[in-house]
Amino acid sequence: MSIAVATPRHCFGLKADVADNICYLDEQTIIYPSGSNCILFNIDQKSQRFIPGTDKSAGMTSMAVSPNRRYVAIAEKGEKATITIYDLNTLRKKKVLSSTEVQSNEFVSLAFSPDSKYLVSQGGRPDWTLLYWTWEKAKVMAVTKSTNQMNSPVYQVTFNPQDNTQLCVVGNGIFKLFRYSEGNLKQFAFQKMEPQNFLCQAWVSDERIIAGTDSGRLLLFESGELKSEFHVGGGGANASAPTRQSMASVPESGVSQDTPPQVTCIIAFSKGFICSGGAGTVHLFEKTEEKDFYKKAREIKIPVDTQSPDPQLLENQEIVNLTVSPSEETLVCSTKTSQLYCITMSTADLGKGDIATFELLSQAFHRGVITGMDVCIRKPLIATCGLDRSVRQVIWSQDDSKIISCGMDGAVYEWNVTSYKREGESVLKSCSYTGVSVSPDSRTTFAVGSDRTLKEICDSQVGF
Repeated sequence: MSIAVATPRHCFGLKADVADNICYLDEQTIIYPSGSNCILFNIDQKSQRFIPGTDKSAGMTSMAVSPNRRYVAIAEKGEKATITIYDLNTLRKKKVLSSTEVQSNEFVSLAFSPDSKYLVSQGGRPDWTLLYWTWEKAKVMAVTKSTNQMNSPVYQVTFNPQDNTQLCVVGNGIFKLFRYSEGNLKQFAFQKMEPQNFLCQAWVSDERIIAGTDSGRLLLFESGELKSEFHVGGGGANASAPTRQSMASVPESGVSQDTPPQVTCIIAFSKGFICSGGAGTVHLFEKTEEKDFYKKAREIKIPVDTQSPDPQLLENQEIVNLTVSPSEETLVCSTKTSQLYCITMSTADLGKGDIATFELLSQAFHRGVITGMDVCIRKPLIATCGLDRSVRQVIWSQDDSKIISCGMDGAVYEWNVTSYKREGESVLKSCSYTGVSVSPDSRTTFAVGSDRTLKEICDSQVGF
């Protein structure tokens, strides 16, 4: 007898703690992790294809799409840190990479070379080992320790966009350039400067790198030498006027010096670069006619969600990754609270200097653990609730006209799904509810909770 196999059709949610967790495959398709899967999401058709995680994996930690957009590298942690390369056309495995040179059980950052033939992988604690692979042969070409004498964490590794042999690594007090030569990765262009916690970096040319810090600073390096430095938020003196080196910014953006905005991600594009900077804010910088001059052209903010129980939380989300479409028509960002937003980067939308606003890429996702779910009987609807420390379970009535929810705050609510209004409530502060059910005629609700007593609720009155 044949056994039926369940096939995934659609996956809701984003795994936010994966490094570089959004990438464009083509103008219509983005790639991102969700649960233990890597999702290829067609934005126009709202359809998905799946790359499942490997068996016995403890989850994805980082990913990278090759410049020729033919392959994706997915790093997963476990007893041994592994990297799996997939063909993005067939979605089949091409290579599995692992090395005894790495003590860590995870890779924190991956990057393909400009010609897509080589891969660098940055291992995590305790040893912070950097590996240079010719991935089609699953061969390690060079190994080095990329951390400093204090064994500080390393966050990101990137290739020079024009040179397979040059790499940049950043971390807490770490900014290093490496060159591959004859089986070795050798550091070059040593830079003496005040230690900074570099969170991210991007090559804006074959000689220039922009690096961002946890104090909201952007540093421009040319051939390894620090050329310019300024503050992304516009709250300090260095931001309202060019610094001694020659970077420009715009005045006041409402960010206090007491709480500097962290620069958590940077990407380059043809006109300049784009970076995060402050609560729910992205800054777009464009090159000017002067050689060493970038000017802030636009701020883009995450919108306020008026339907959220905590709209301020969503507005102030930390942006963790950015990506632009191949034609540079669309910018997509992911946030620490597992949301995806997008905006069209046309000249009309982004050329006026005022603040623009993102919109959701598809729909809002849960920010944490999902604690309850129920499927509508007669309609293609699903209701879910998450770990917001309140609602613990939701359930549909038999006629699909109502949703009943219970929560840890001792409340059982009855909601009309047509009017979106609450039609009934029963609150018992002495009990934290964990489960709820409803009778077939939808007149009686049954709930259980921390007092281990089944309660019958009818017309908002509790019977035991």
